[in-house]
Amino acid sequence: MRADSDYGRRSSPSSRKATATRSHKGSPSPSRTHLLSAAGLSSSKNATHSPLSRSWAAGQVERSIAELSLKCQQLTGQLERLAKNFAREVDERRGTEDKLTRHVQQQVEELVNIVRESEAKTEQDVGQALKVLRSNLSLQMTEASGRHLQKLEKKLSDEFNKVVERSSADFGERLSKEGAEINQRVAKIEALLRRSTERFTDALDPMRATLTDLSSRFEEVESKAMLGQPGEGQMSPSRLKQQ
Repeated sequence: MRADSDYGRRSSPSSRKATATRSHKGSPSPSRTHLLSAAGLSSSKNATHSPLSRSWAAGQVERSIAELSLKCQQLTGQLERLAKNFAREVDERRGTEDKLTRHVQQQVEELVNIVRESEAKTEQDVGQALKVLRSNLSLQMTEASGRHLQKLEKKLSDEFNKVVERSSADFGERLSKEGAEINQRVAKIEALLRRSTERFTDALDPMRATLTDLSSRFEEVESKAMLGQPGEGQMSPSRLKQQ
């Protein structure tokens, strides 16, 4: 009861003035009656005309609304911080993807250069081999028979095929090695993005549920305060004092 008296003394002058005015008129205003009903107070004549009971009930309702509003603001701030962190992480991932894209482009350019160098080297080697074989062939043309000429042509063809096979094998090995490295890096980036999205979703779901629950409670308290409809779970003034 002392806490009720202290709360009544701490109430604003305008509230005390409004309470006194309504007491002189003989009956509380409809809004105050609704607040008393929403708080679960008795609607008897003695309870209705008690200024302390009305002030205490109004204070409880206002305090509940203030607490719910504060919790909603805190959850909103947490959601904003989480959204900023997620946006920053997405920007970092995009930067990593850009770096990987540039690296892939560099690797492709290097592969193209390797192919061009291999082709140039192959053409140079084939040209030198042809020059040597032609010089040897020109020296042996006069004294070589048709069969010997066919052997020389076969030898030239075999050497040319060997040069081409070596160049193709070297290029294929380099290309497969670089492709495997690029695939591994792309897979790592995709795994990181998936984990980041899952963490953000897991952190956001309970916050959404809490915010929905708080909004429902806020609407329930507000509807009880404005409409004065008695609902389930109302508590007596003595039980409210204990809480």
